[in-house]
Amino acid sequence: MAAASPSSSTNPSFFKVATLKGHEDSVTCVDWTETAPALILSGSQDKTVKVWDIRDKKANIQTYDFGKSGSITSIKMKSDTIFVATSDCKVHKMDMRMTDQSQMSHQYVDEISCMRIGKKDNDGSDILIIGDDSGRVTQMNTNSNTILSEQIVHKNAIVCDMSVDAESEWGWSVGTDITLMQWQLCAKCVQANSDENEKKQQNTSNASNKKNAKHSTKKKDRKLLKQHSITEMLEKYGENNSSNSASINPPYGYSMDGLRINNSSNSNDGNHSDSSNHLLSLALGNGDVILKCFNSNYQHNACTVVNAYHSAVCSIKFARFREDMFVSIGTNKEITMWGWKIEEKEKTKEIKVKPVIKSQCNNKVNDMITTNISGAKIILADVSNDVALLNW
Repeated sequence: MAAASPSSSTNPSFFKVATLKGHEDSVTCVDWTETAPALILSGSQDKTVKVWDIRDKKANIQTYDFGKSGSITSIKMKSDTIFVATSDCKVHKMDMRMTDQSQMSHQYVDEISCMRIGKKDNDGSDILIIGDDSGRVTQMNTNSNTILSEQIVHKNAIVCDMSVDAESEWGWSVGTDITLMQWQLCAKCVQANSDENEKKQQNTSNASNKKNAKHSTKKKDRKLLKQHSITEMLEKYGENNSSNSASINPPYGYSMDGLRINNSSNSNDGNHSDSSNHLLSLALGNGDVILKCFNSNYQHNACTVVNAYHSAVCSIKFARFREDMFVSIGTNKEITMWGWKIEEKEKTKEIKVKPVIKSQCNNKVNDMITTNISGAKIILADVSNDVALLNW
């Protein structure tokens, strides 16, 4: 897929298609998947997860009550399976085909902030990627519910959001440590097994061998992580070489999204050294938006910073309904659709961004997703207990 420059529309604008009512407290998260395009999930502080039929725009076809576990912090859907994170630090696995089922759950140490579906494991099962408030990223086999690996990615910080390229070995995360971390998926799974074998060897080794083995493990772990300073991105690529001076908030990474693109038709000169790019969008607490591009070897090759709001950017998503656009929302309730384009300039790339639509939401938004269906292209979870469906 390749991005083209946004076409000009006559007075483009957002309009609300429907409001889904039924939750009794603030809606914290929403999700949708192409494998079940007619369904929307919503999780709430009222300790329930609701399944909605988007074709009806009113029907709540299923409610899961997690009253004993607590409020819903994150949800993820894959086909007929729902993964639910609750405030008691548990992940629950539900099968929507079963009307009467026991809730399978896994206990974690810290509260879970976000979840993503990653690559498939050796047995063909999807791997669930879990980020928590201690800065840890956990990989779990969704069939056996076994932990494949655990790694502290953001030290002394919360994992605020993640993006996983399921077609590659890489994942990314942002946190309250003001860093973008890049980590390998399958390599860490291999490393987890290697670490286990190494621990067994250490039990039969002398103190010197233990020290050397421990040093070797740390060295291997460092190779699995790549750190990208958000502060340095703002200083190098920001407007006037500075971050948003109108904001008093630090540039924490509040939200992020990723998109795999084919750069063959983005080039102006016809020379294409890379077969594909991976584009990341970052929503920051200081009101800035960052677009950062990686080449087919997952090395940095372009970046841009946009001063989007005079408030924190609480959510950002690439538009599934149109690849050359992304949507962001600020805590000031302003929603913006942006057009983007990667331009080739000799041996370098530049990312161009411009606003296409700006509008105002009625309420503050906790979460947002985009879809490629005509009934509701943008779905918002807001503090008013409702789920809003938008088109444009």
